Amino acid sequence: MLRFDAWQRGKAVSDVLHGLFPPGPRSVLDVGGGTGESLTLPEEWSVVSVDIRTAACEDFVCGSADNLPFFYKSFDIAVCLDTLEHLPENLRSRSITELCRIAREAIVLTAPFHQESVREAEKAVNDLYVKLHGKPHPWLSEHLKNPLPDLAATCAIFQTNGWSVSKMPVGFLPIWTLLMLTDPVLESQAGRLETAEKLDRIYREEIYPADFCDPAYRTLIVVTKPPLEPLMPQPVVDPARRAKGTCRLLTELSTLWTSCIRPQSDEYQGSQEITARYVERLEQAIASWEVAYGEALALAEKGHRRIAELEQRRSFRLYEKAMRWLGREI
Repeated sequence: MLRFDAWQRGKAVSDVLHGLFPPGPRSVLDVGGGTGESLTLPEEWSVVSVDIRTAACEDFVCGSADNLPFFYKSFDIAVCLDTLEHLPENLRSRSITELCRIAREAIVLTAPFHQESVREAEKAVNDLYVKLHGKPHPWLSEHLKNPLPDLAATCAIFQTNGWSVSKMPVGFLPIWTLLMLTDPVLESQAGRLETAEKLDRIYREEIYPADFCDPAYRTLIVVTKPPLEPLMPQPVVDPARRAKGTCRLLTELSTLWTSCIRPQSDEYQGSQEITARYVERLEQAIASWEVAYGEALALAEKGHRRIAELEQRRSFRLYEKAMRWLGREI
């Protein structure tokens, strides 16, 4: 099962494509989508995936977004889901131009675009992941290496190539941040798959239908050419429904957070026994150190008394003078 973030963008793009095109066969190129499993499209549509990482699946081509290995207008539709932000800045413009080159009717693109709030949310998730797992987040760390794409500049490139552009926010940022901060915690807990599935189910059923508002984590861009209108569905955002779903989500999360903060009784008893043994060994070590310190102090005092006795003897004073005449310290 796809986690909520991958499911969210795939569901939004699939819904847009279903609404944009009438029934009938279409050819689709999924750029940077790996195996293309996040899309849910009509059976009569053919989908080819292209990615720099190889995948053992049917209709997959290894290639780069900035140099797509296809002829001019090879596909009816090109989709590019959360790939642009992973590309170096100097390859983004070229990659968008390549989408324009190979698509005949429409292009659908999603990405997190540059906003300070989005950047802070990604950094918070990555920082927590580092603290819990000792390494950067597997894909957010790539976002943080380069600035996120600029939305206005991206739309301008499509328009320069003769396309009409419309856009829509996807993924209310506070909800996205809450669920993404939960993921690193889930990975370190027993029974995490069951909990993750429950959280994802609440998101899909209760929150997603009302999750198209700003501030959003990502933006969905639909690019078309006449006579096809740049149709963009306008979902009805129901604050009451989103609030209800959020409350259900928080109820489930409270159980997870409680299990992280308060250990189970048997685990707690075991930790107490370990602590008691540690304290006992520490007390023994302190007692041994006190004995050793006392012995060392007594030995030092004995040495001081011996030196005082020597200094009273005439032979020692003569020896001291001789050493000083020779230029030596004693």
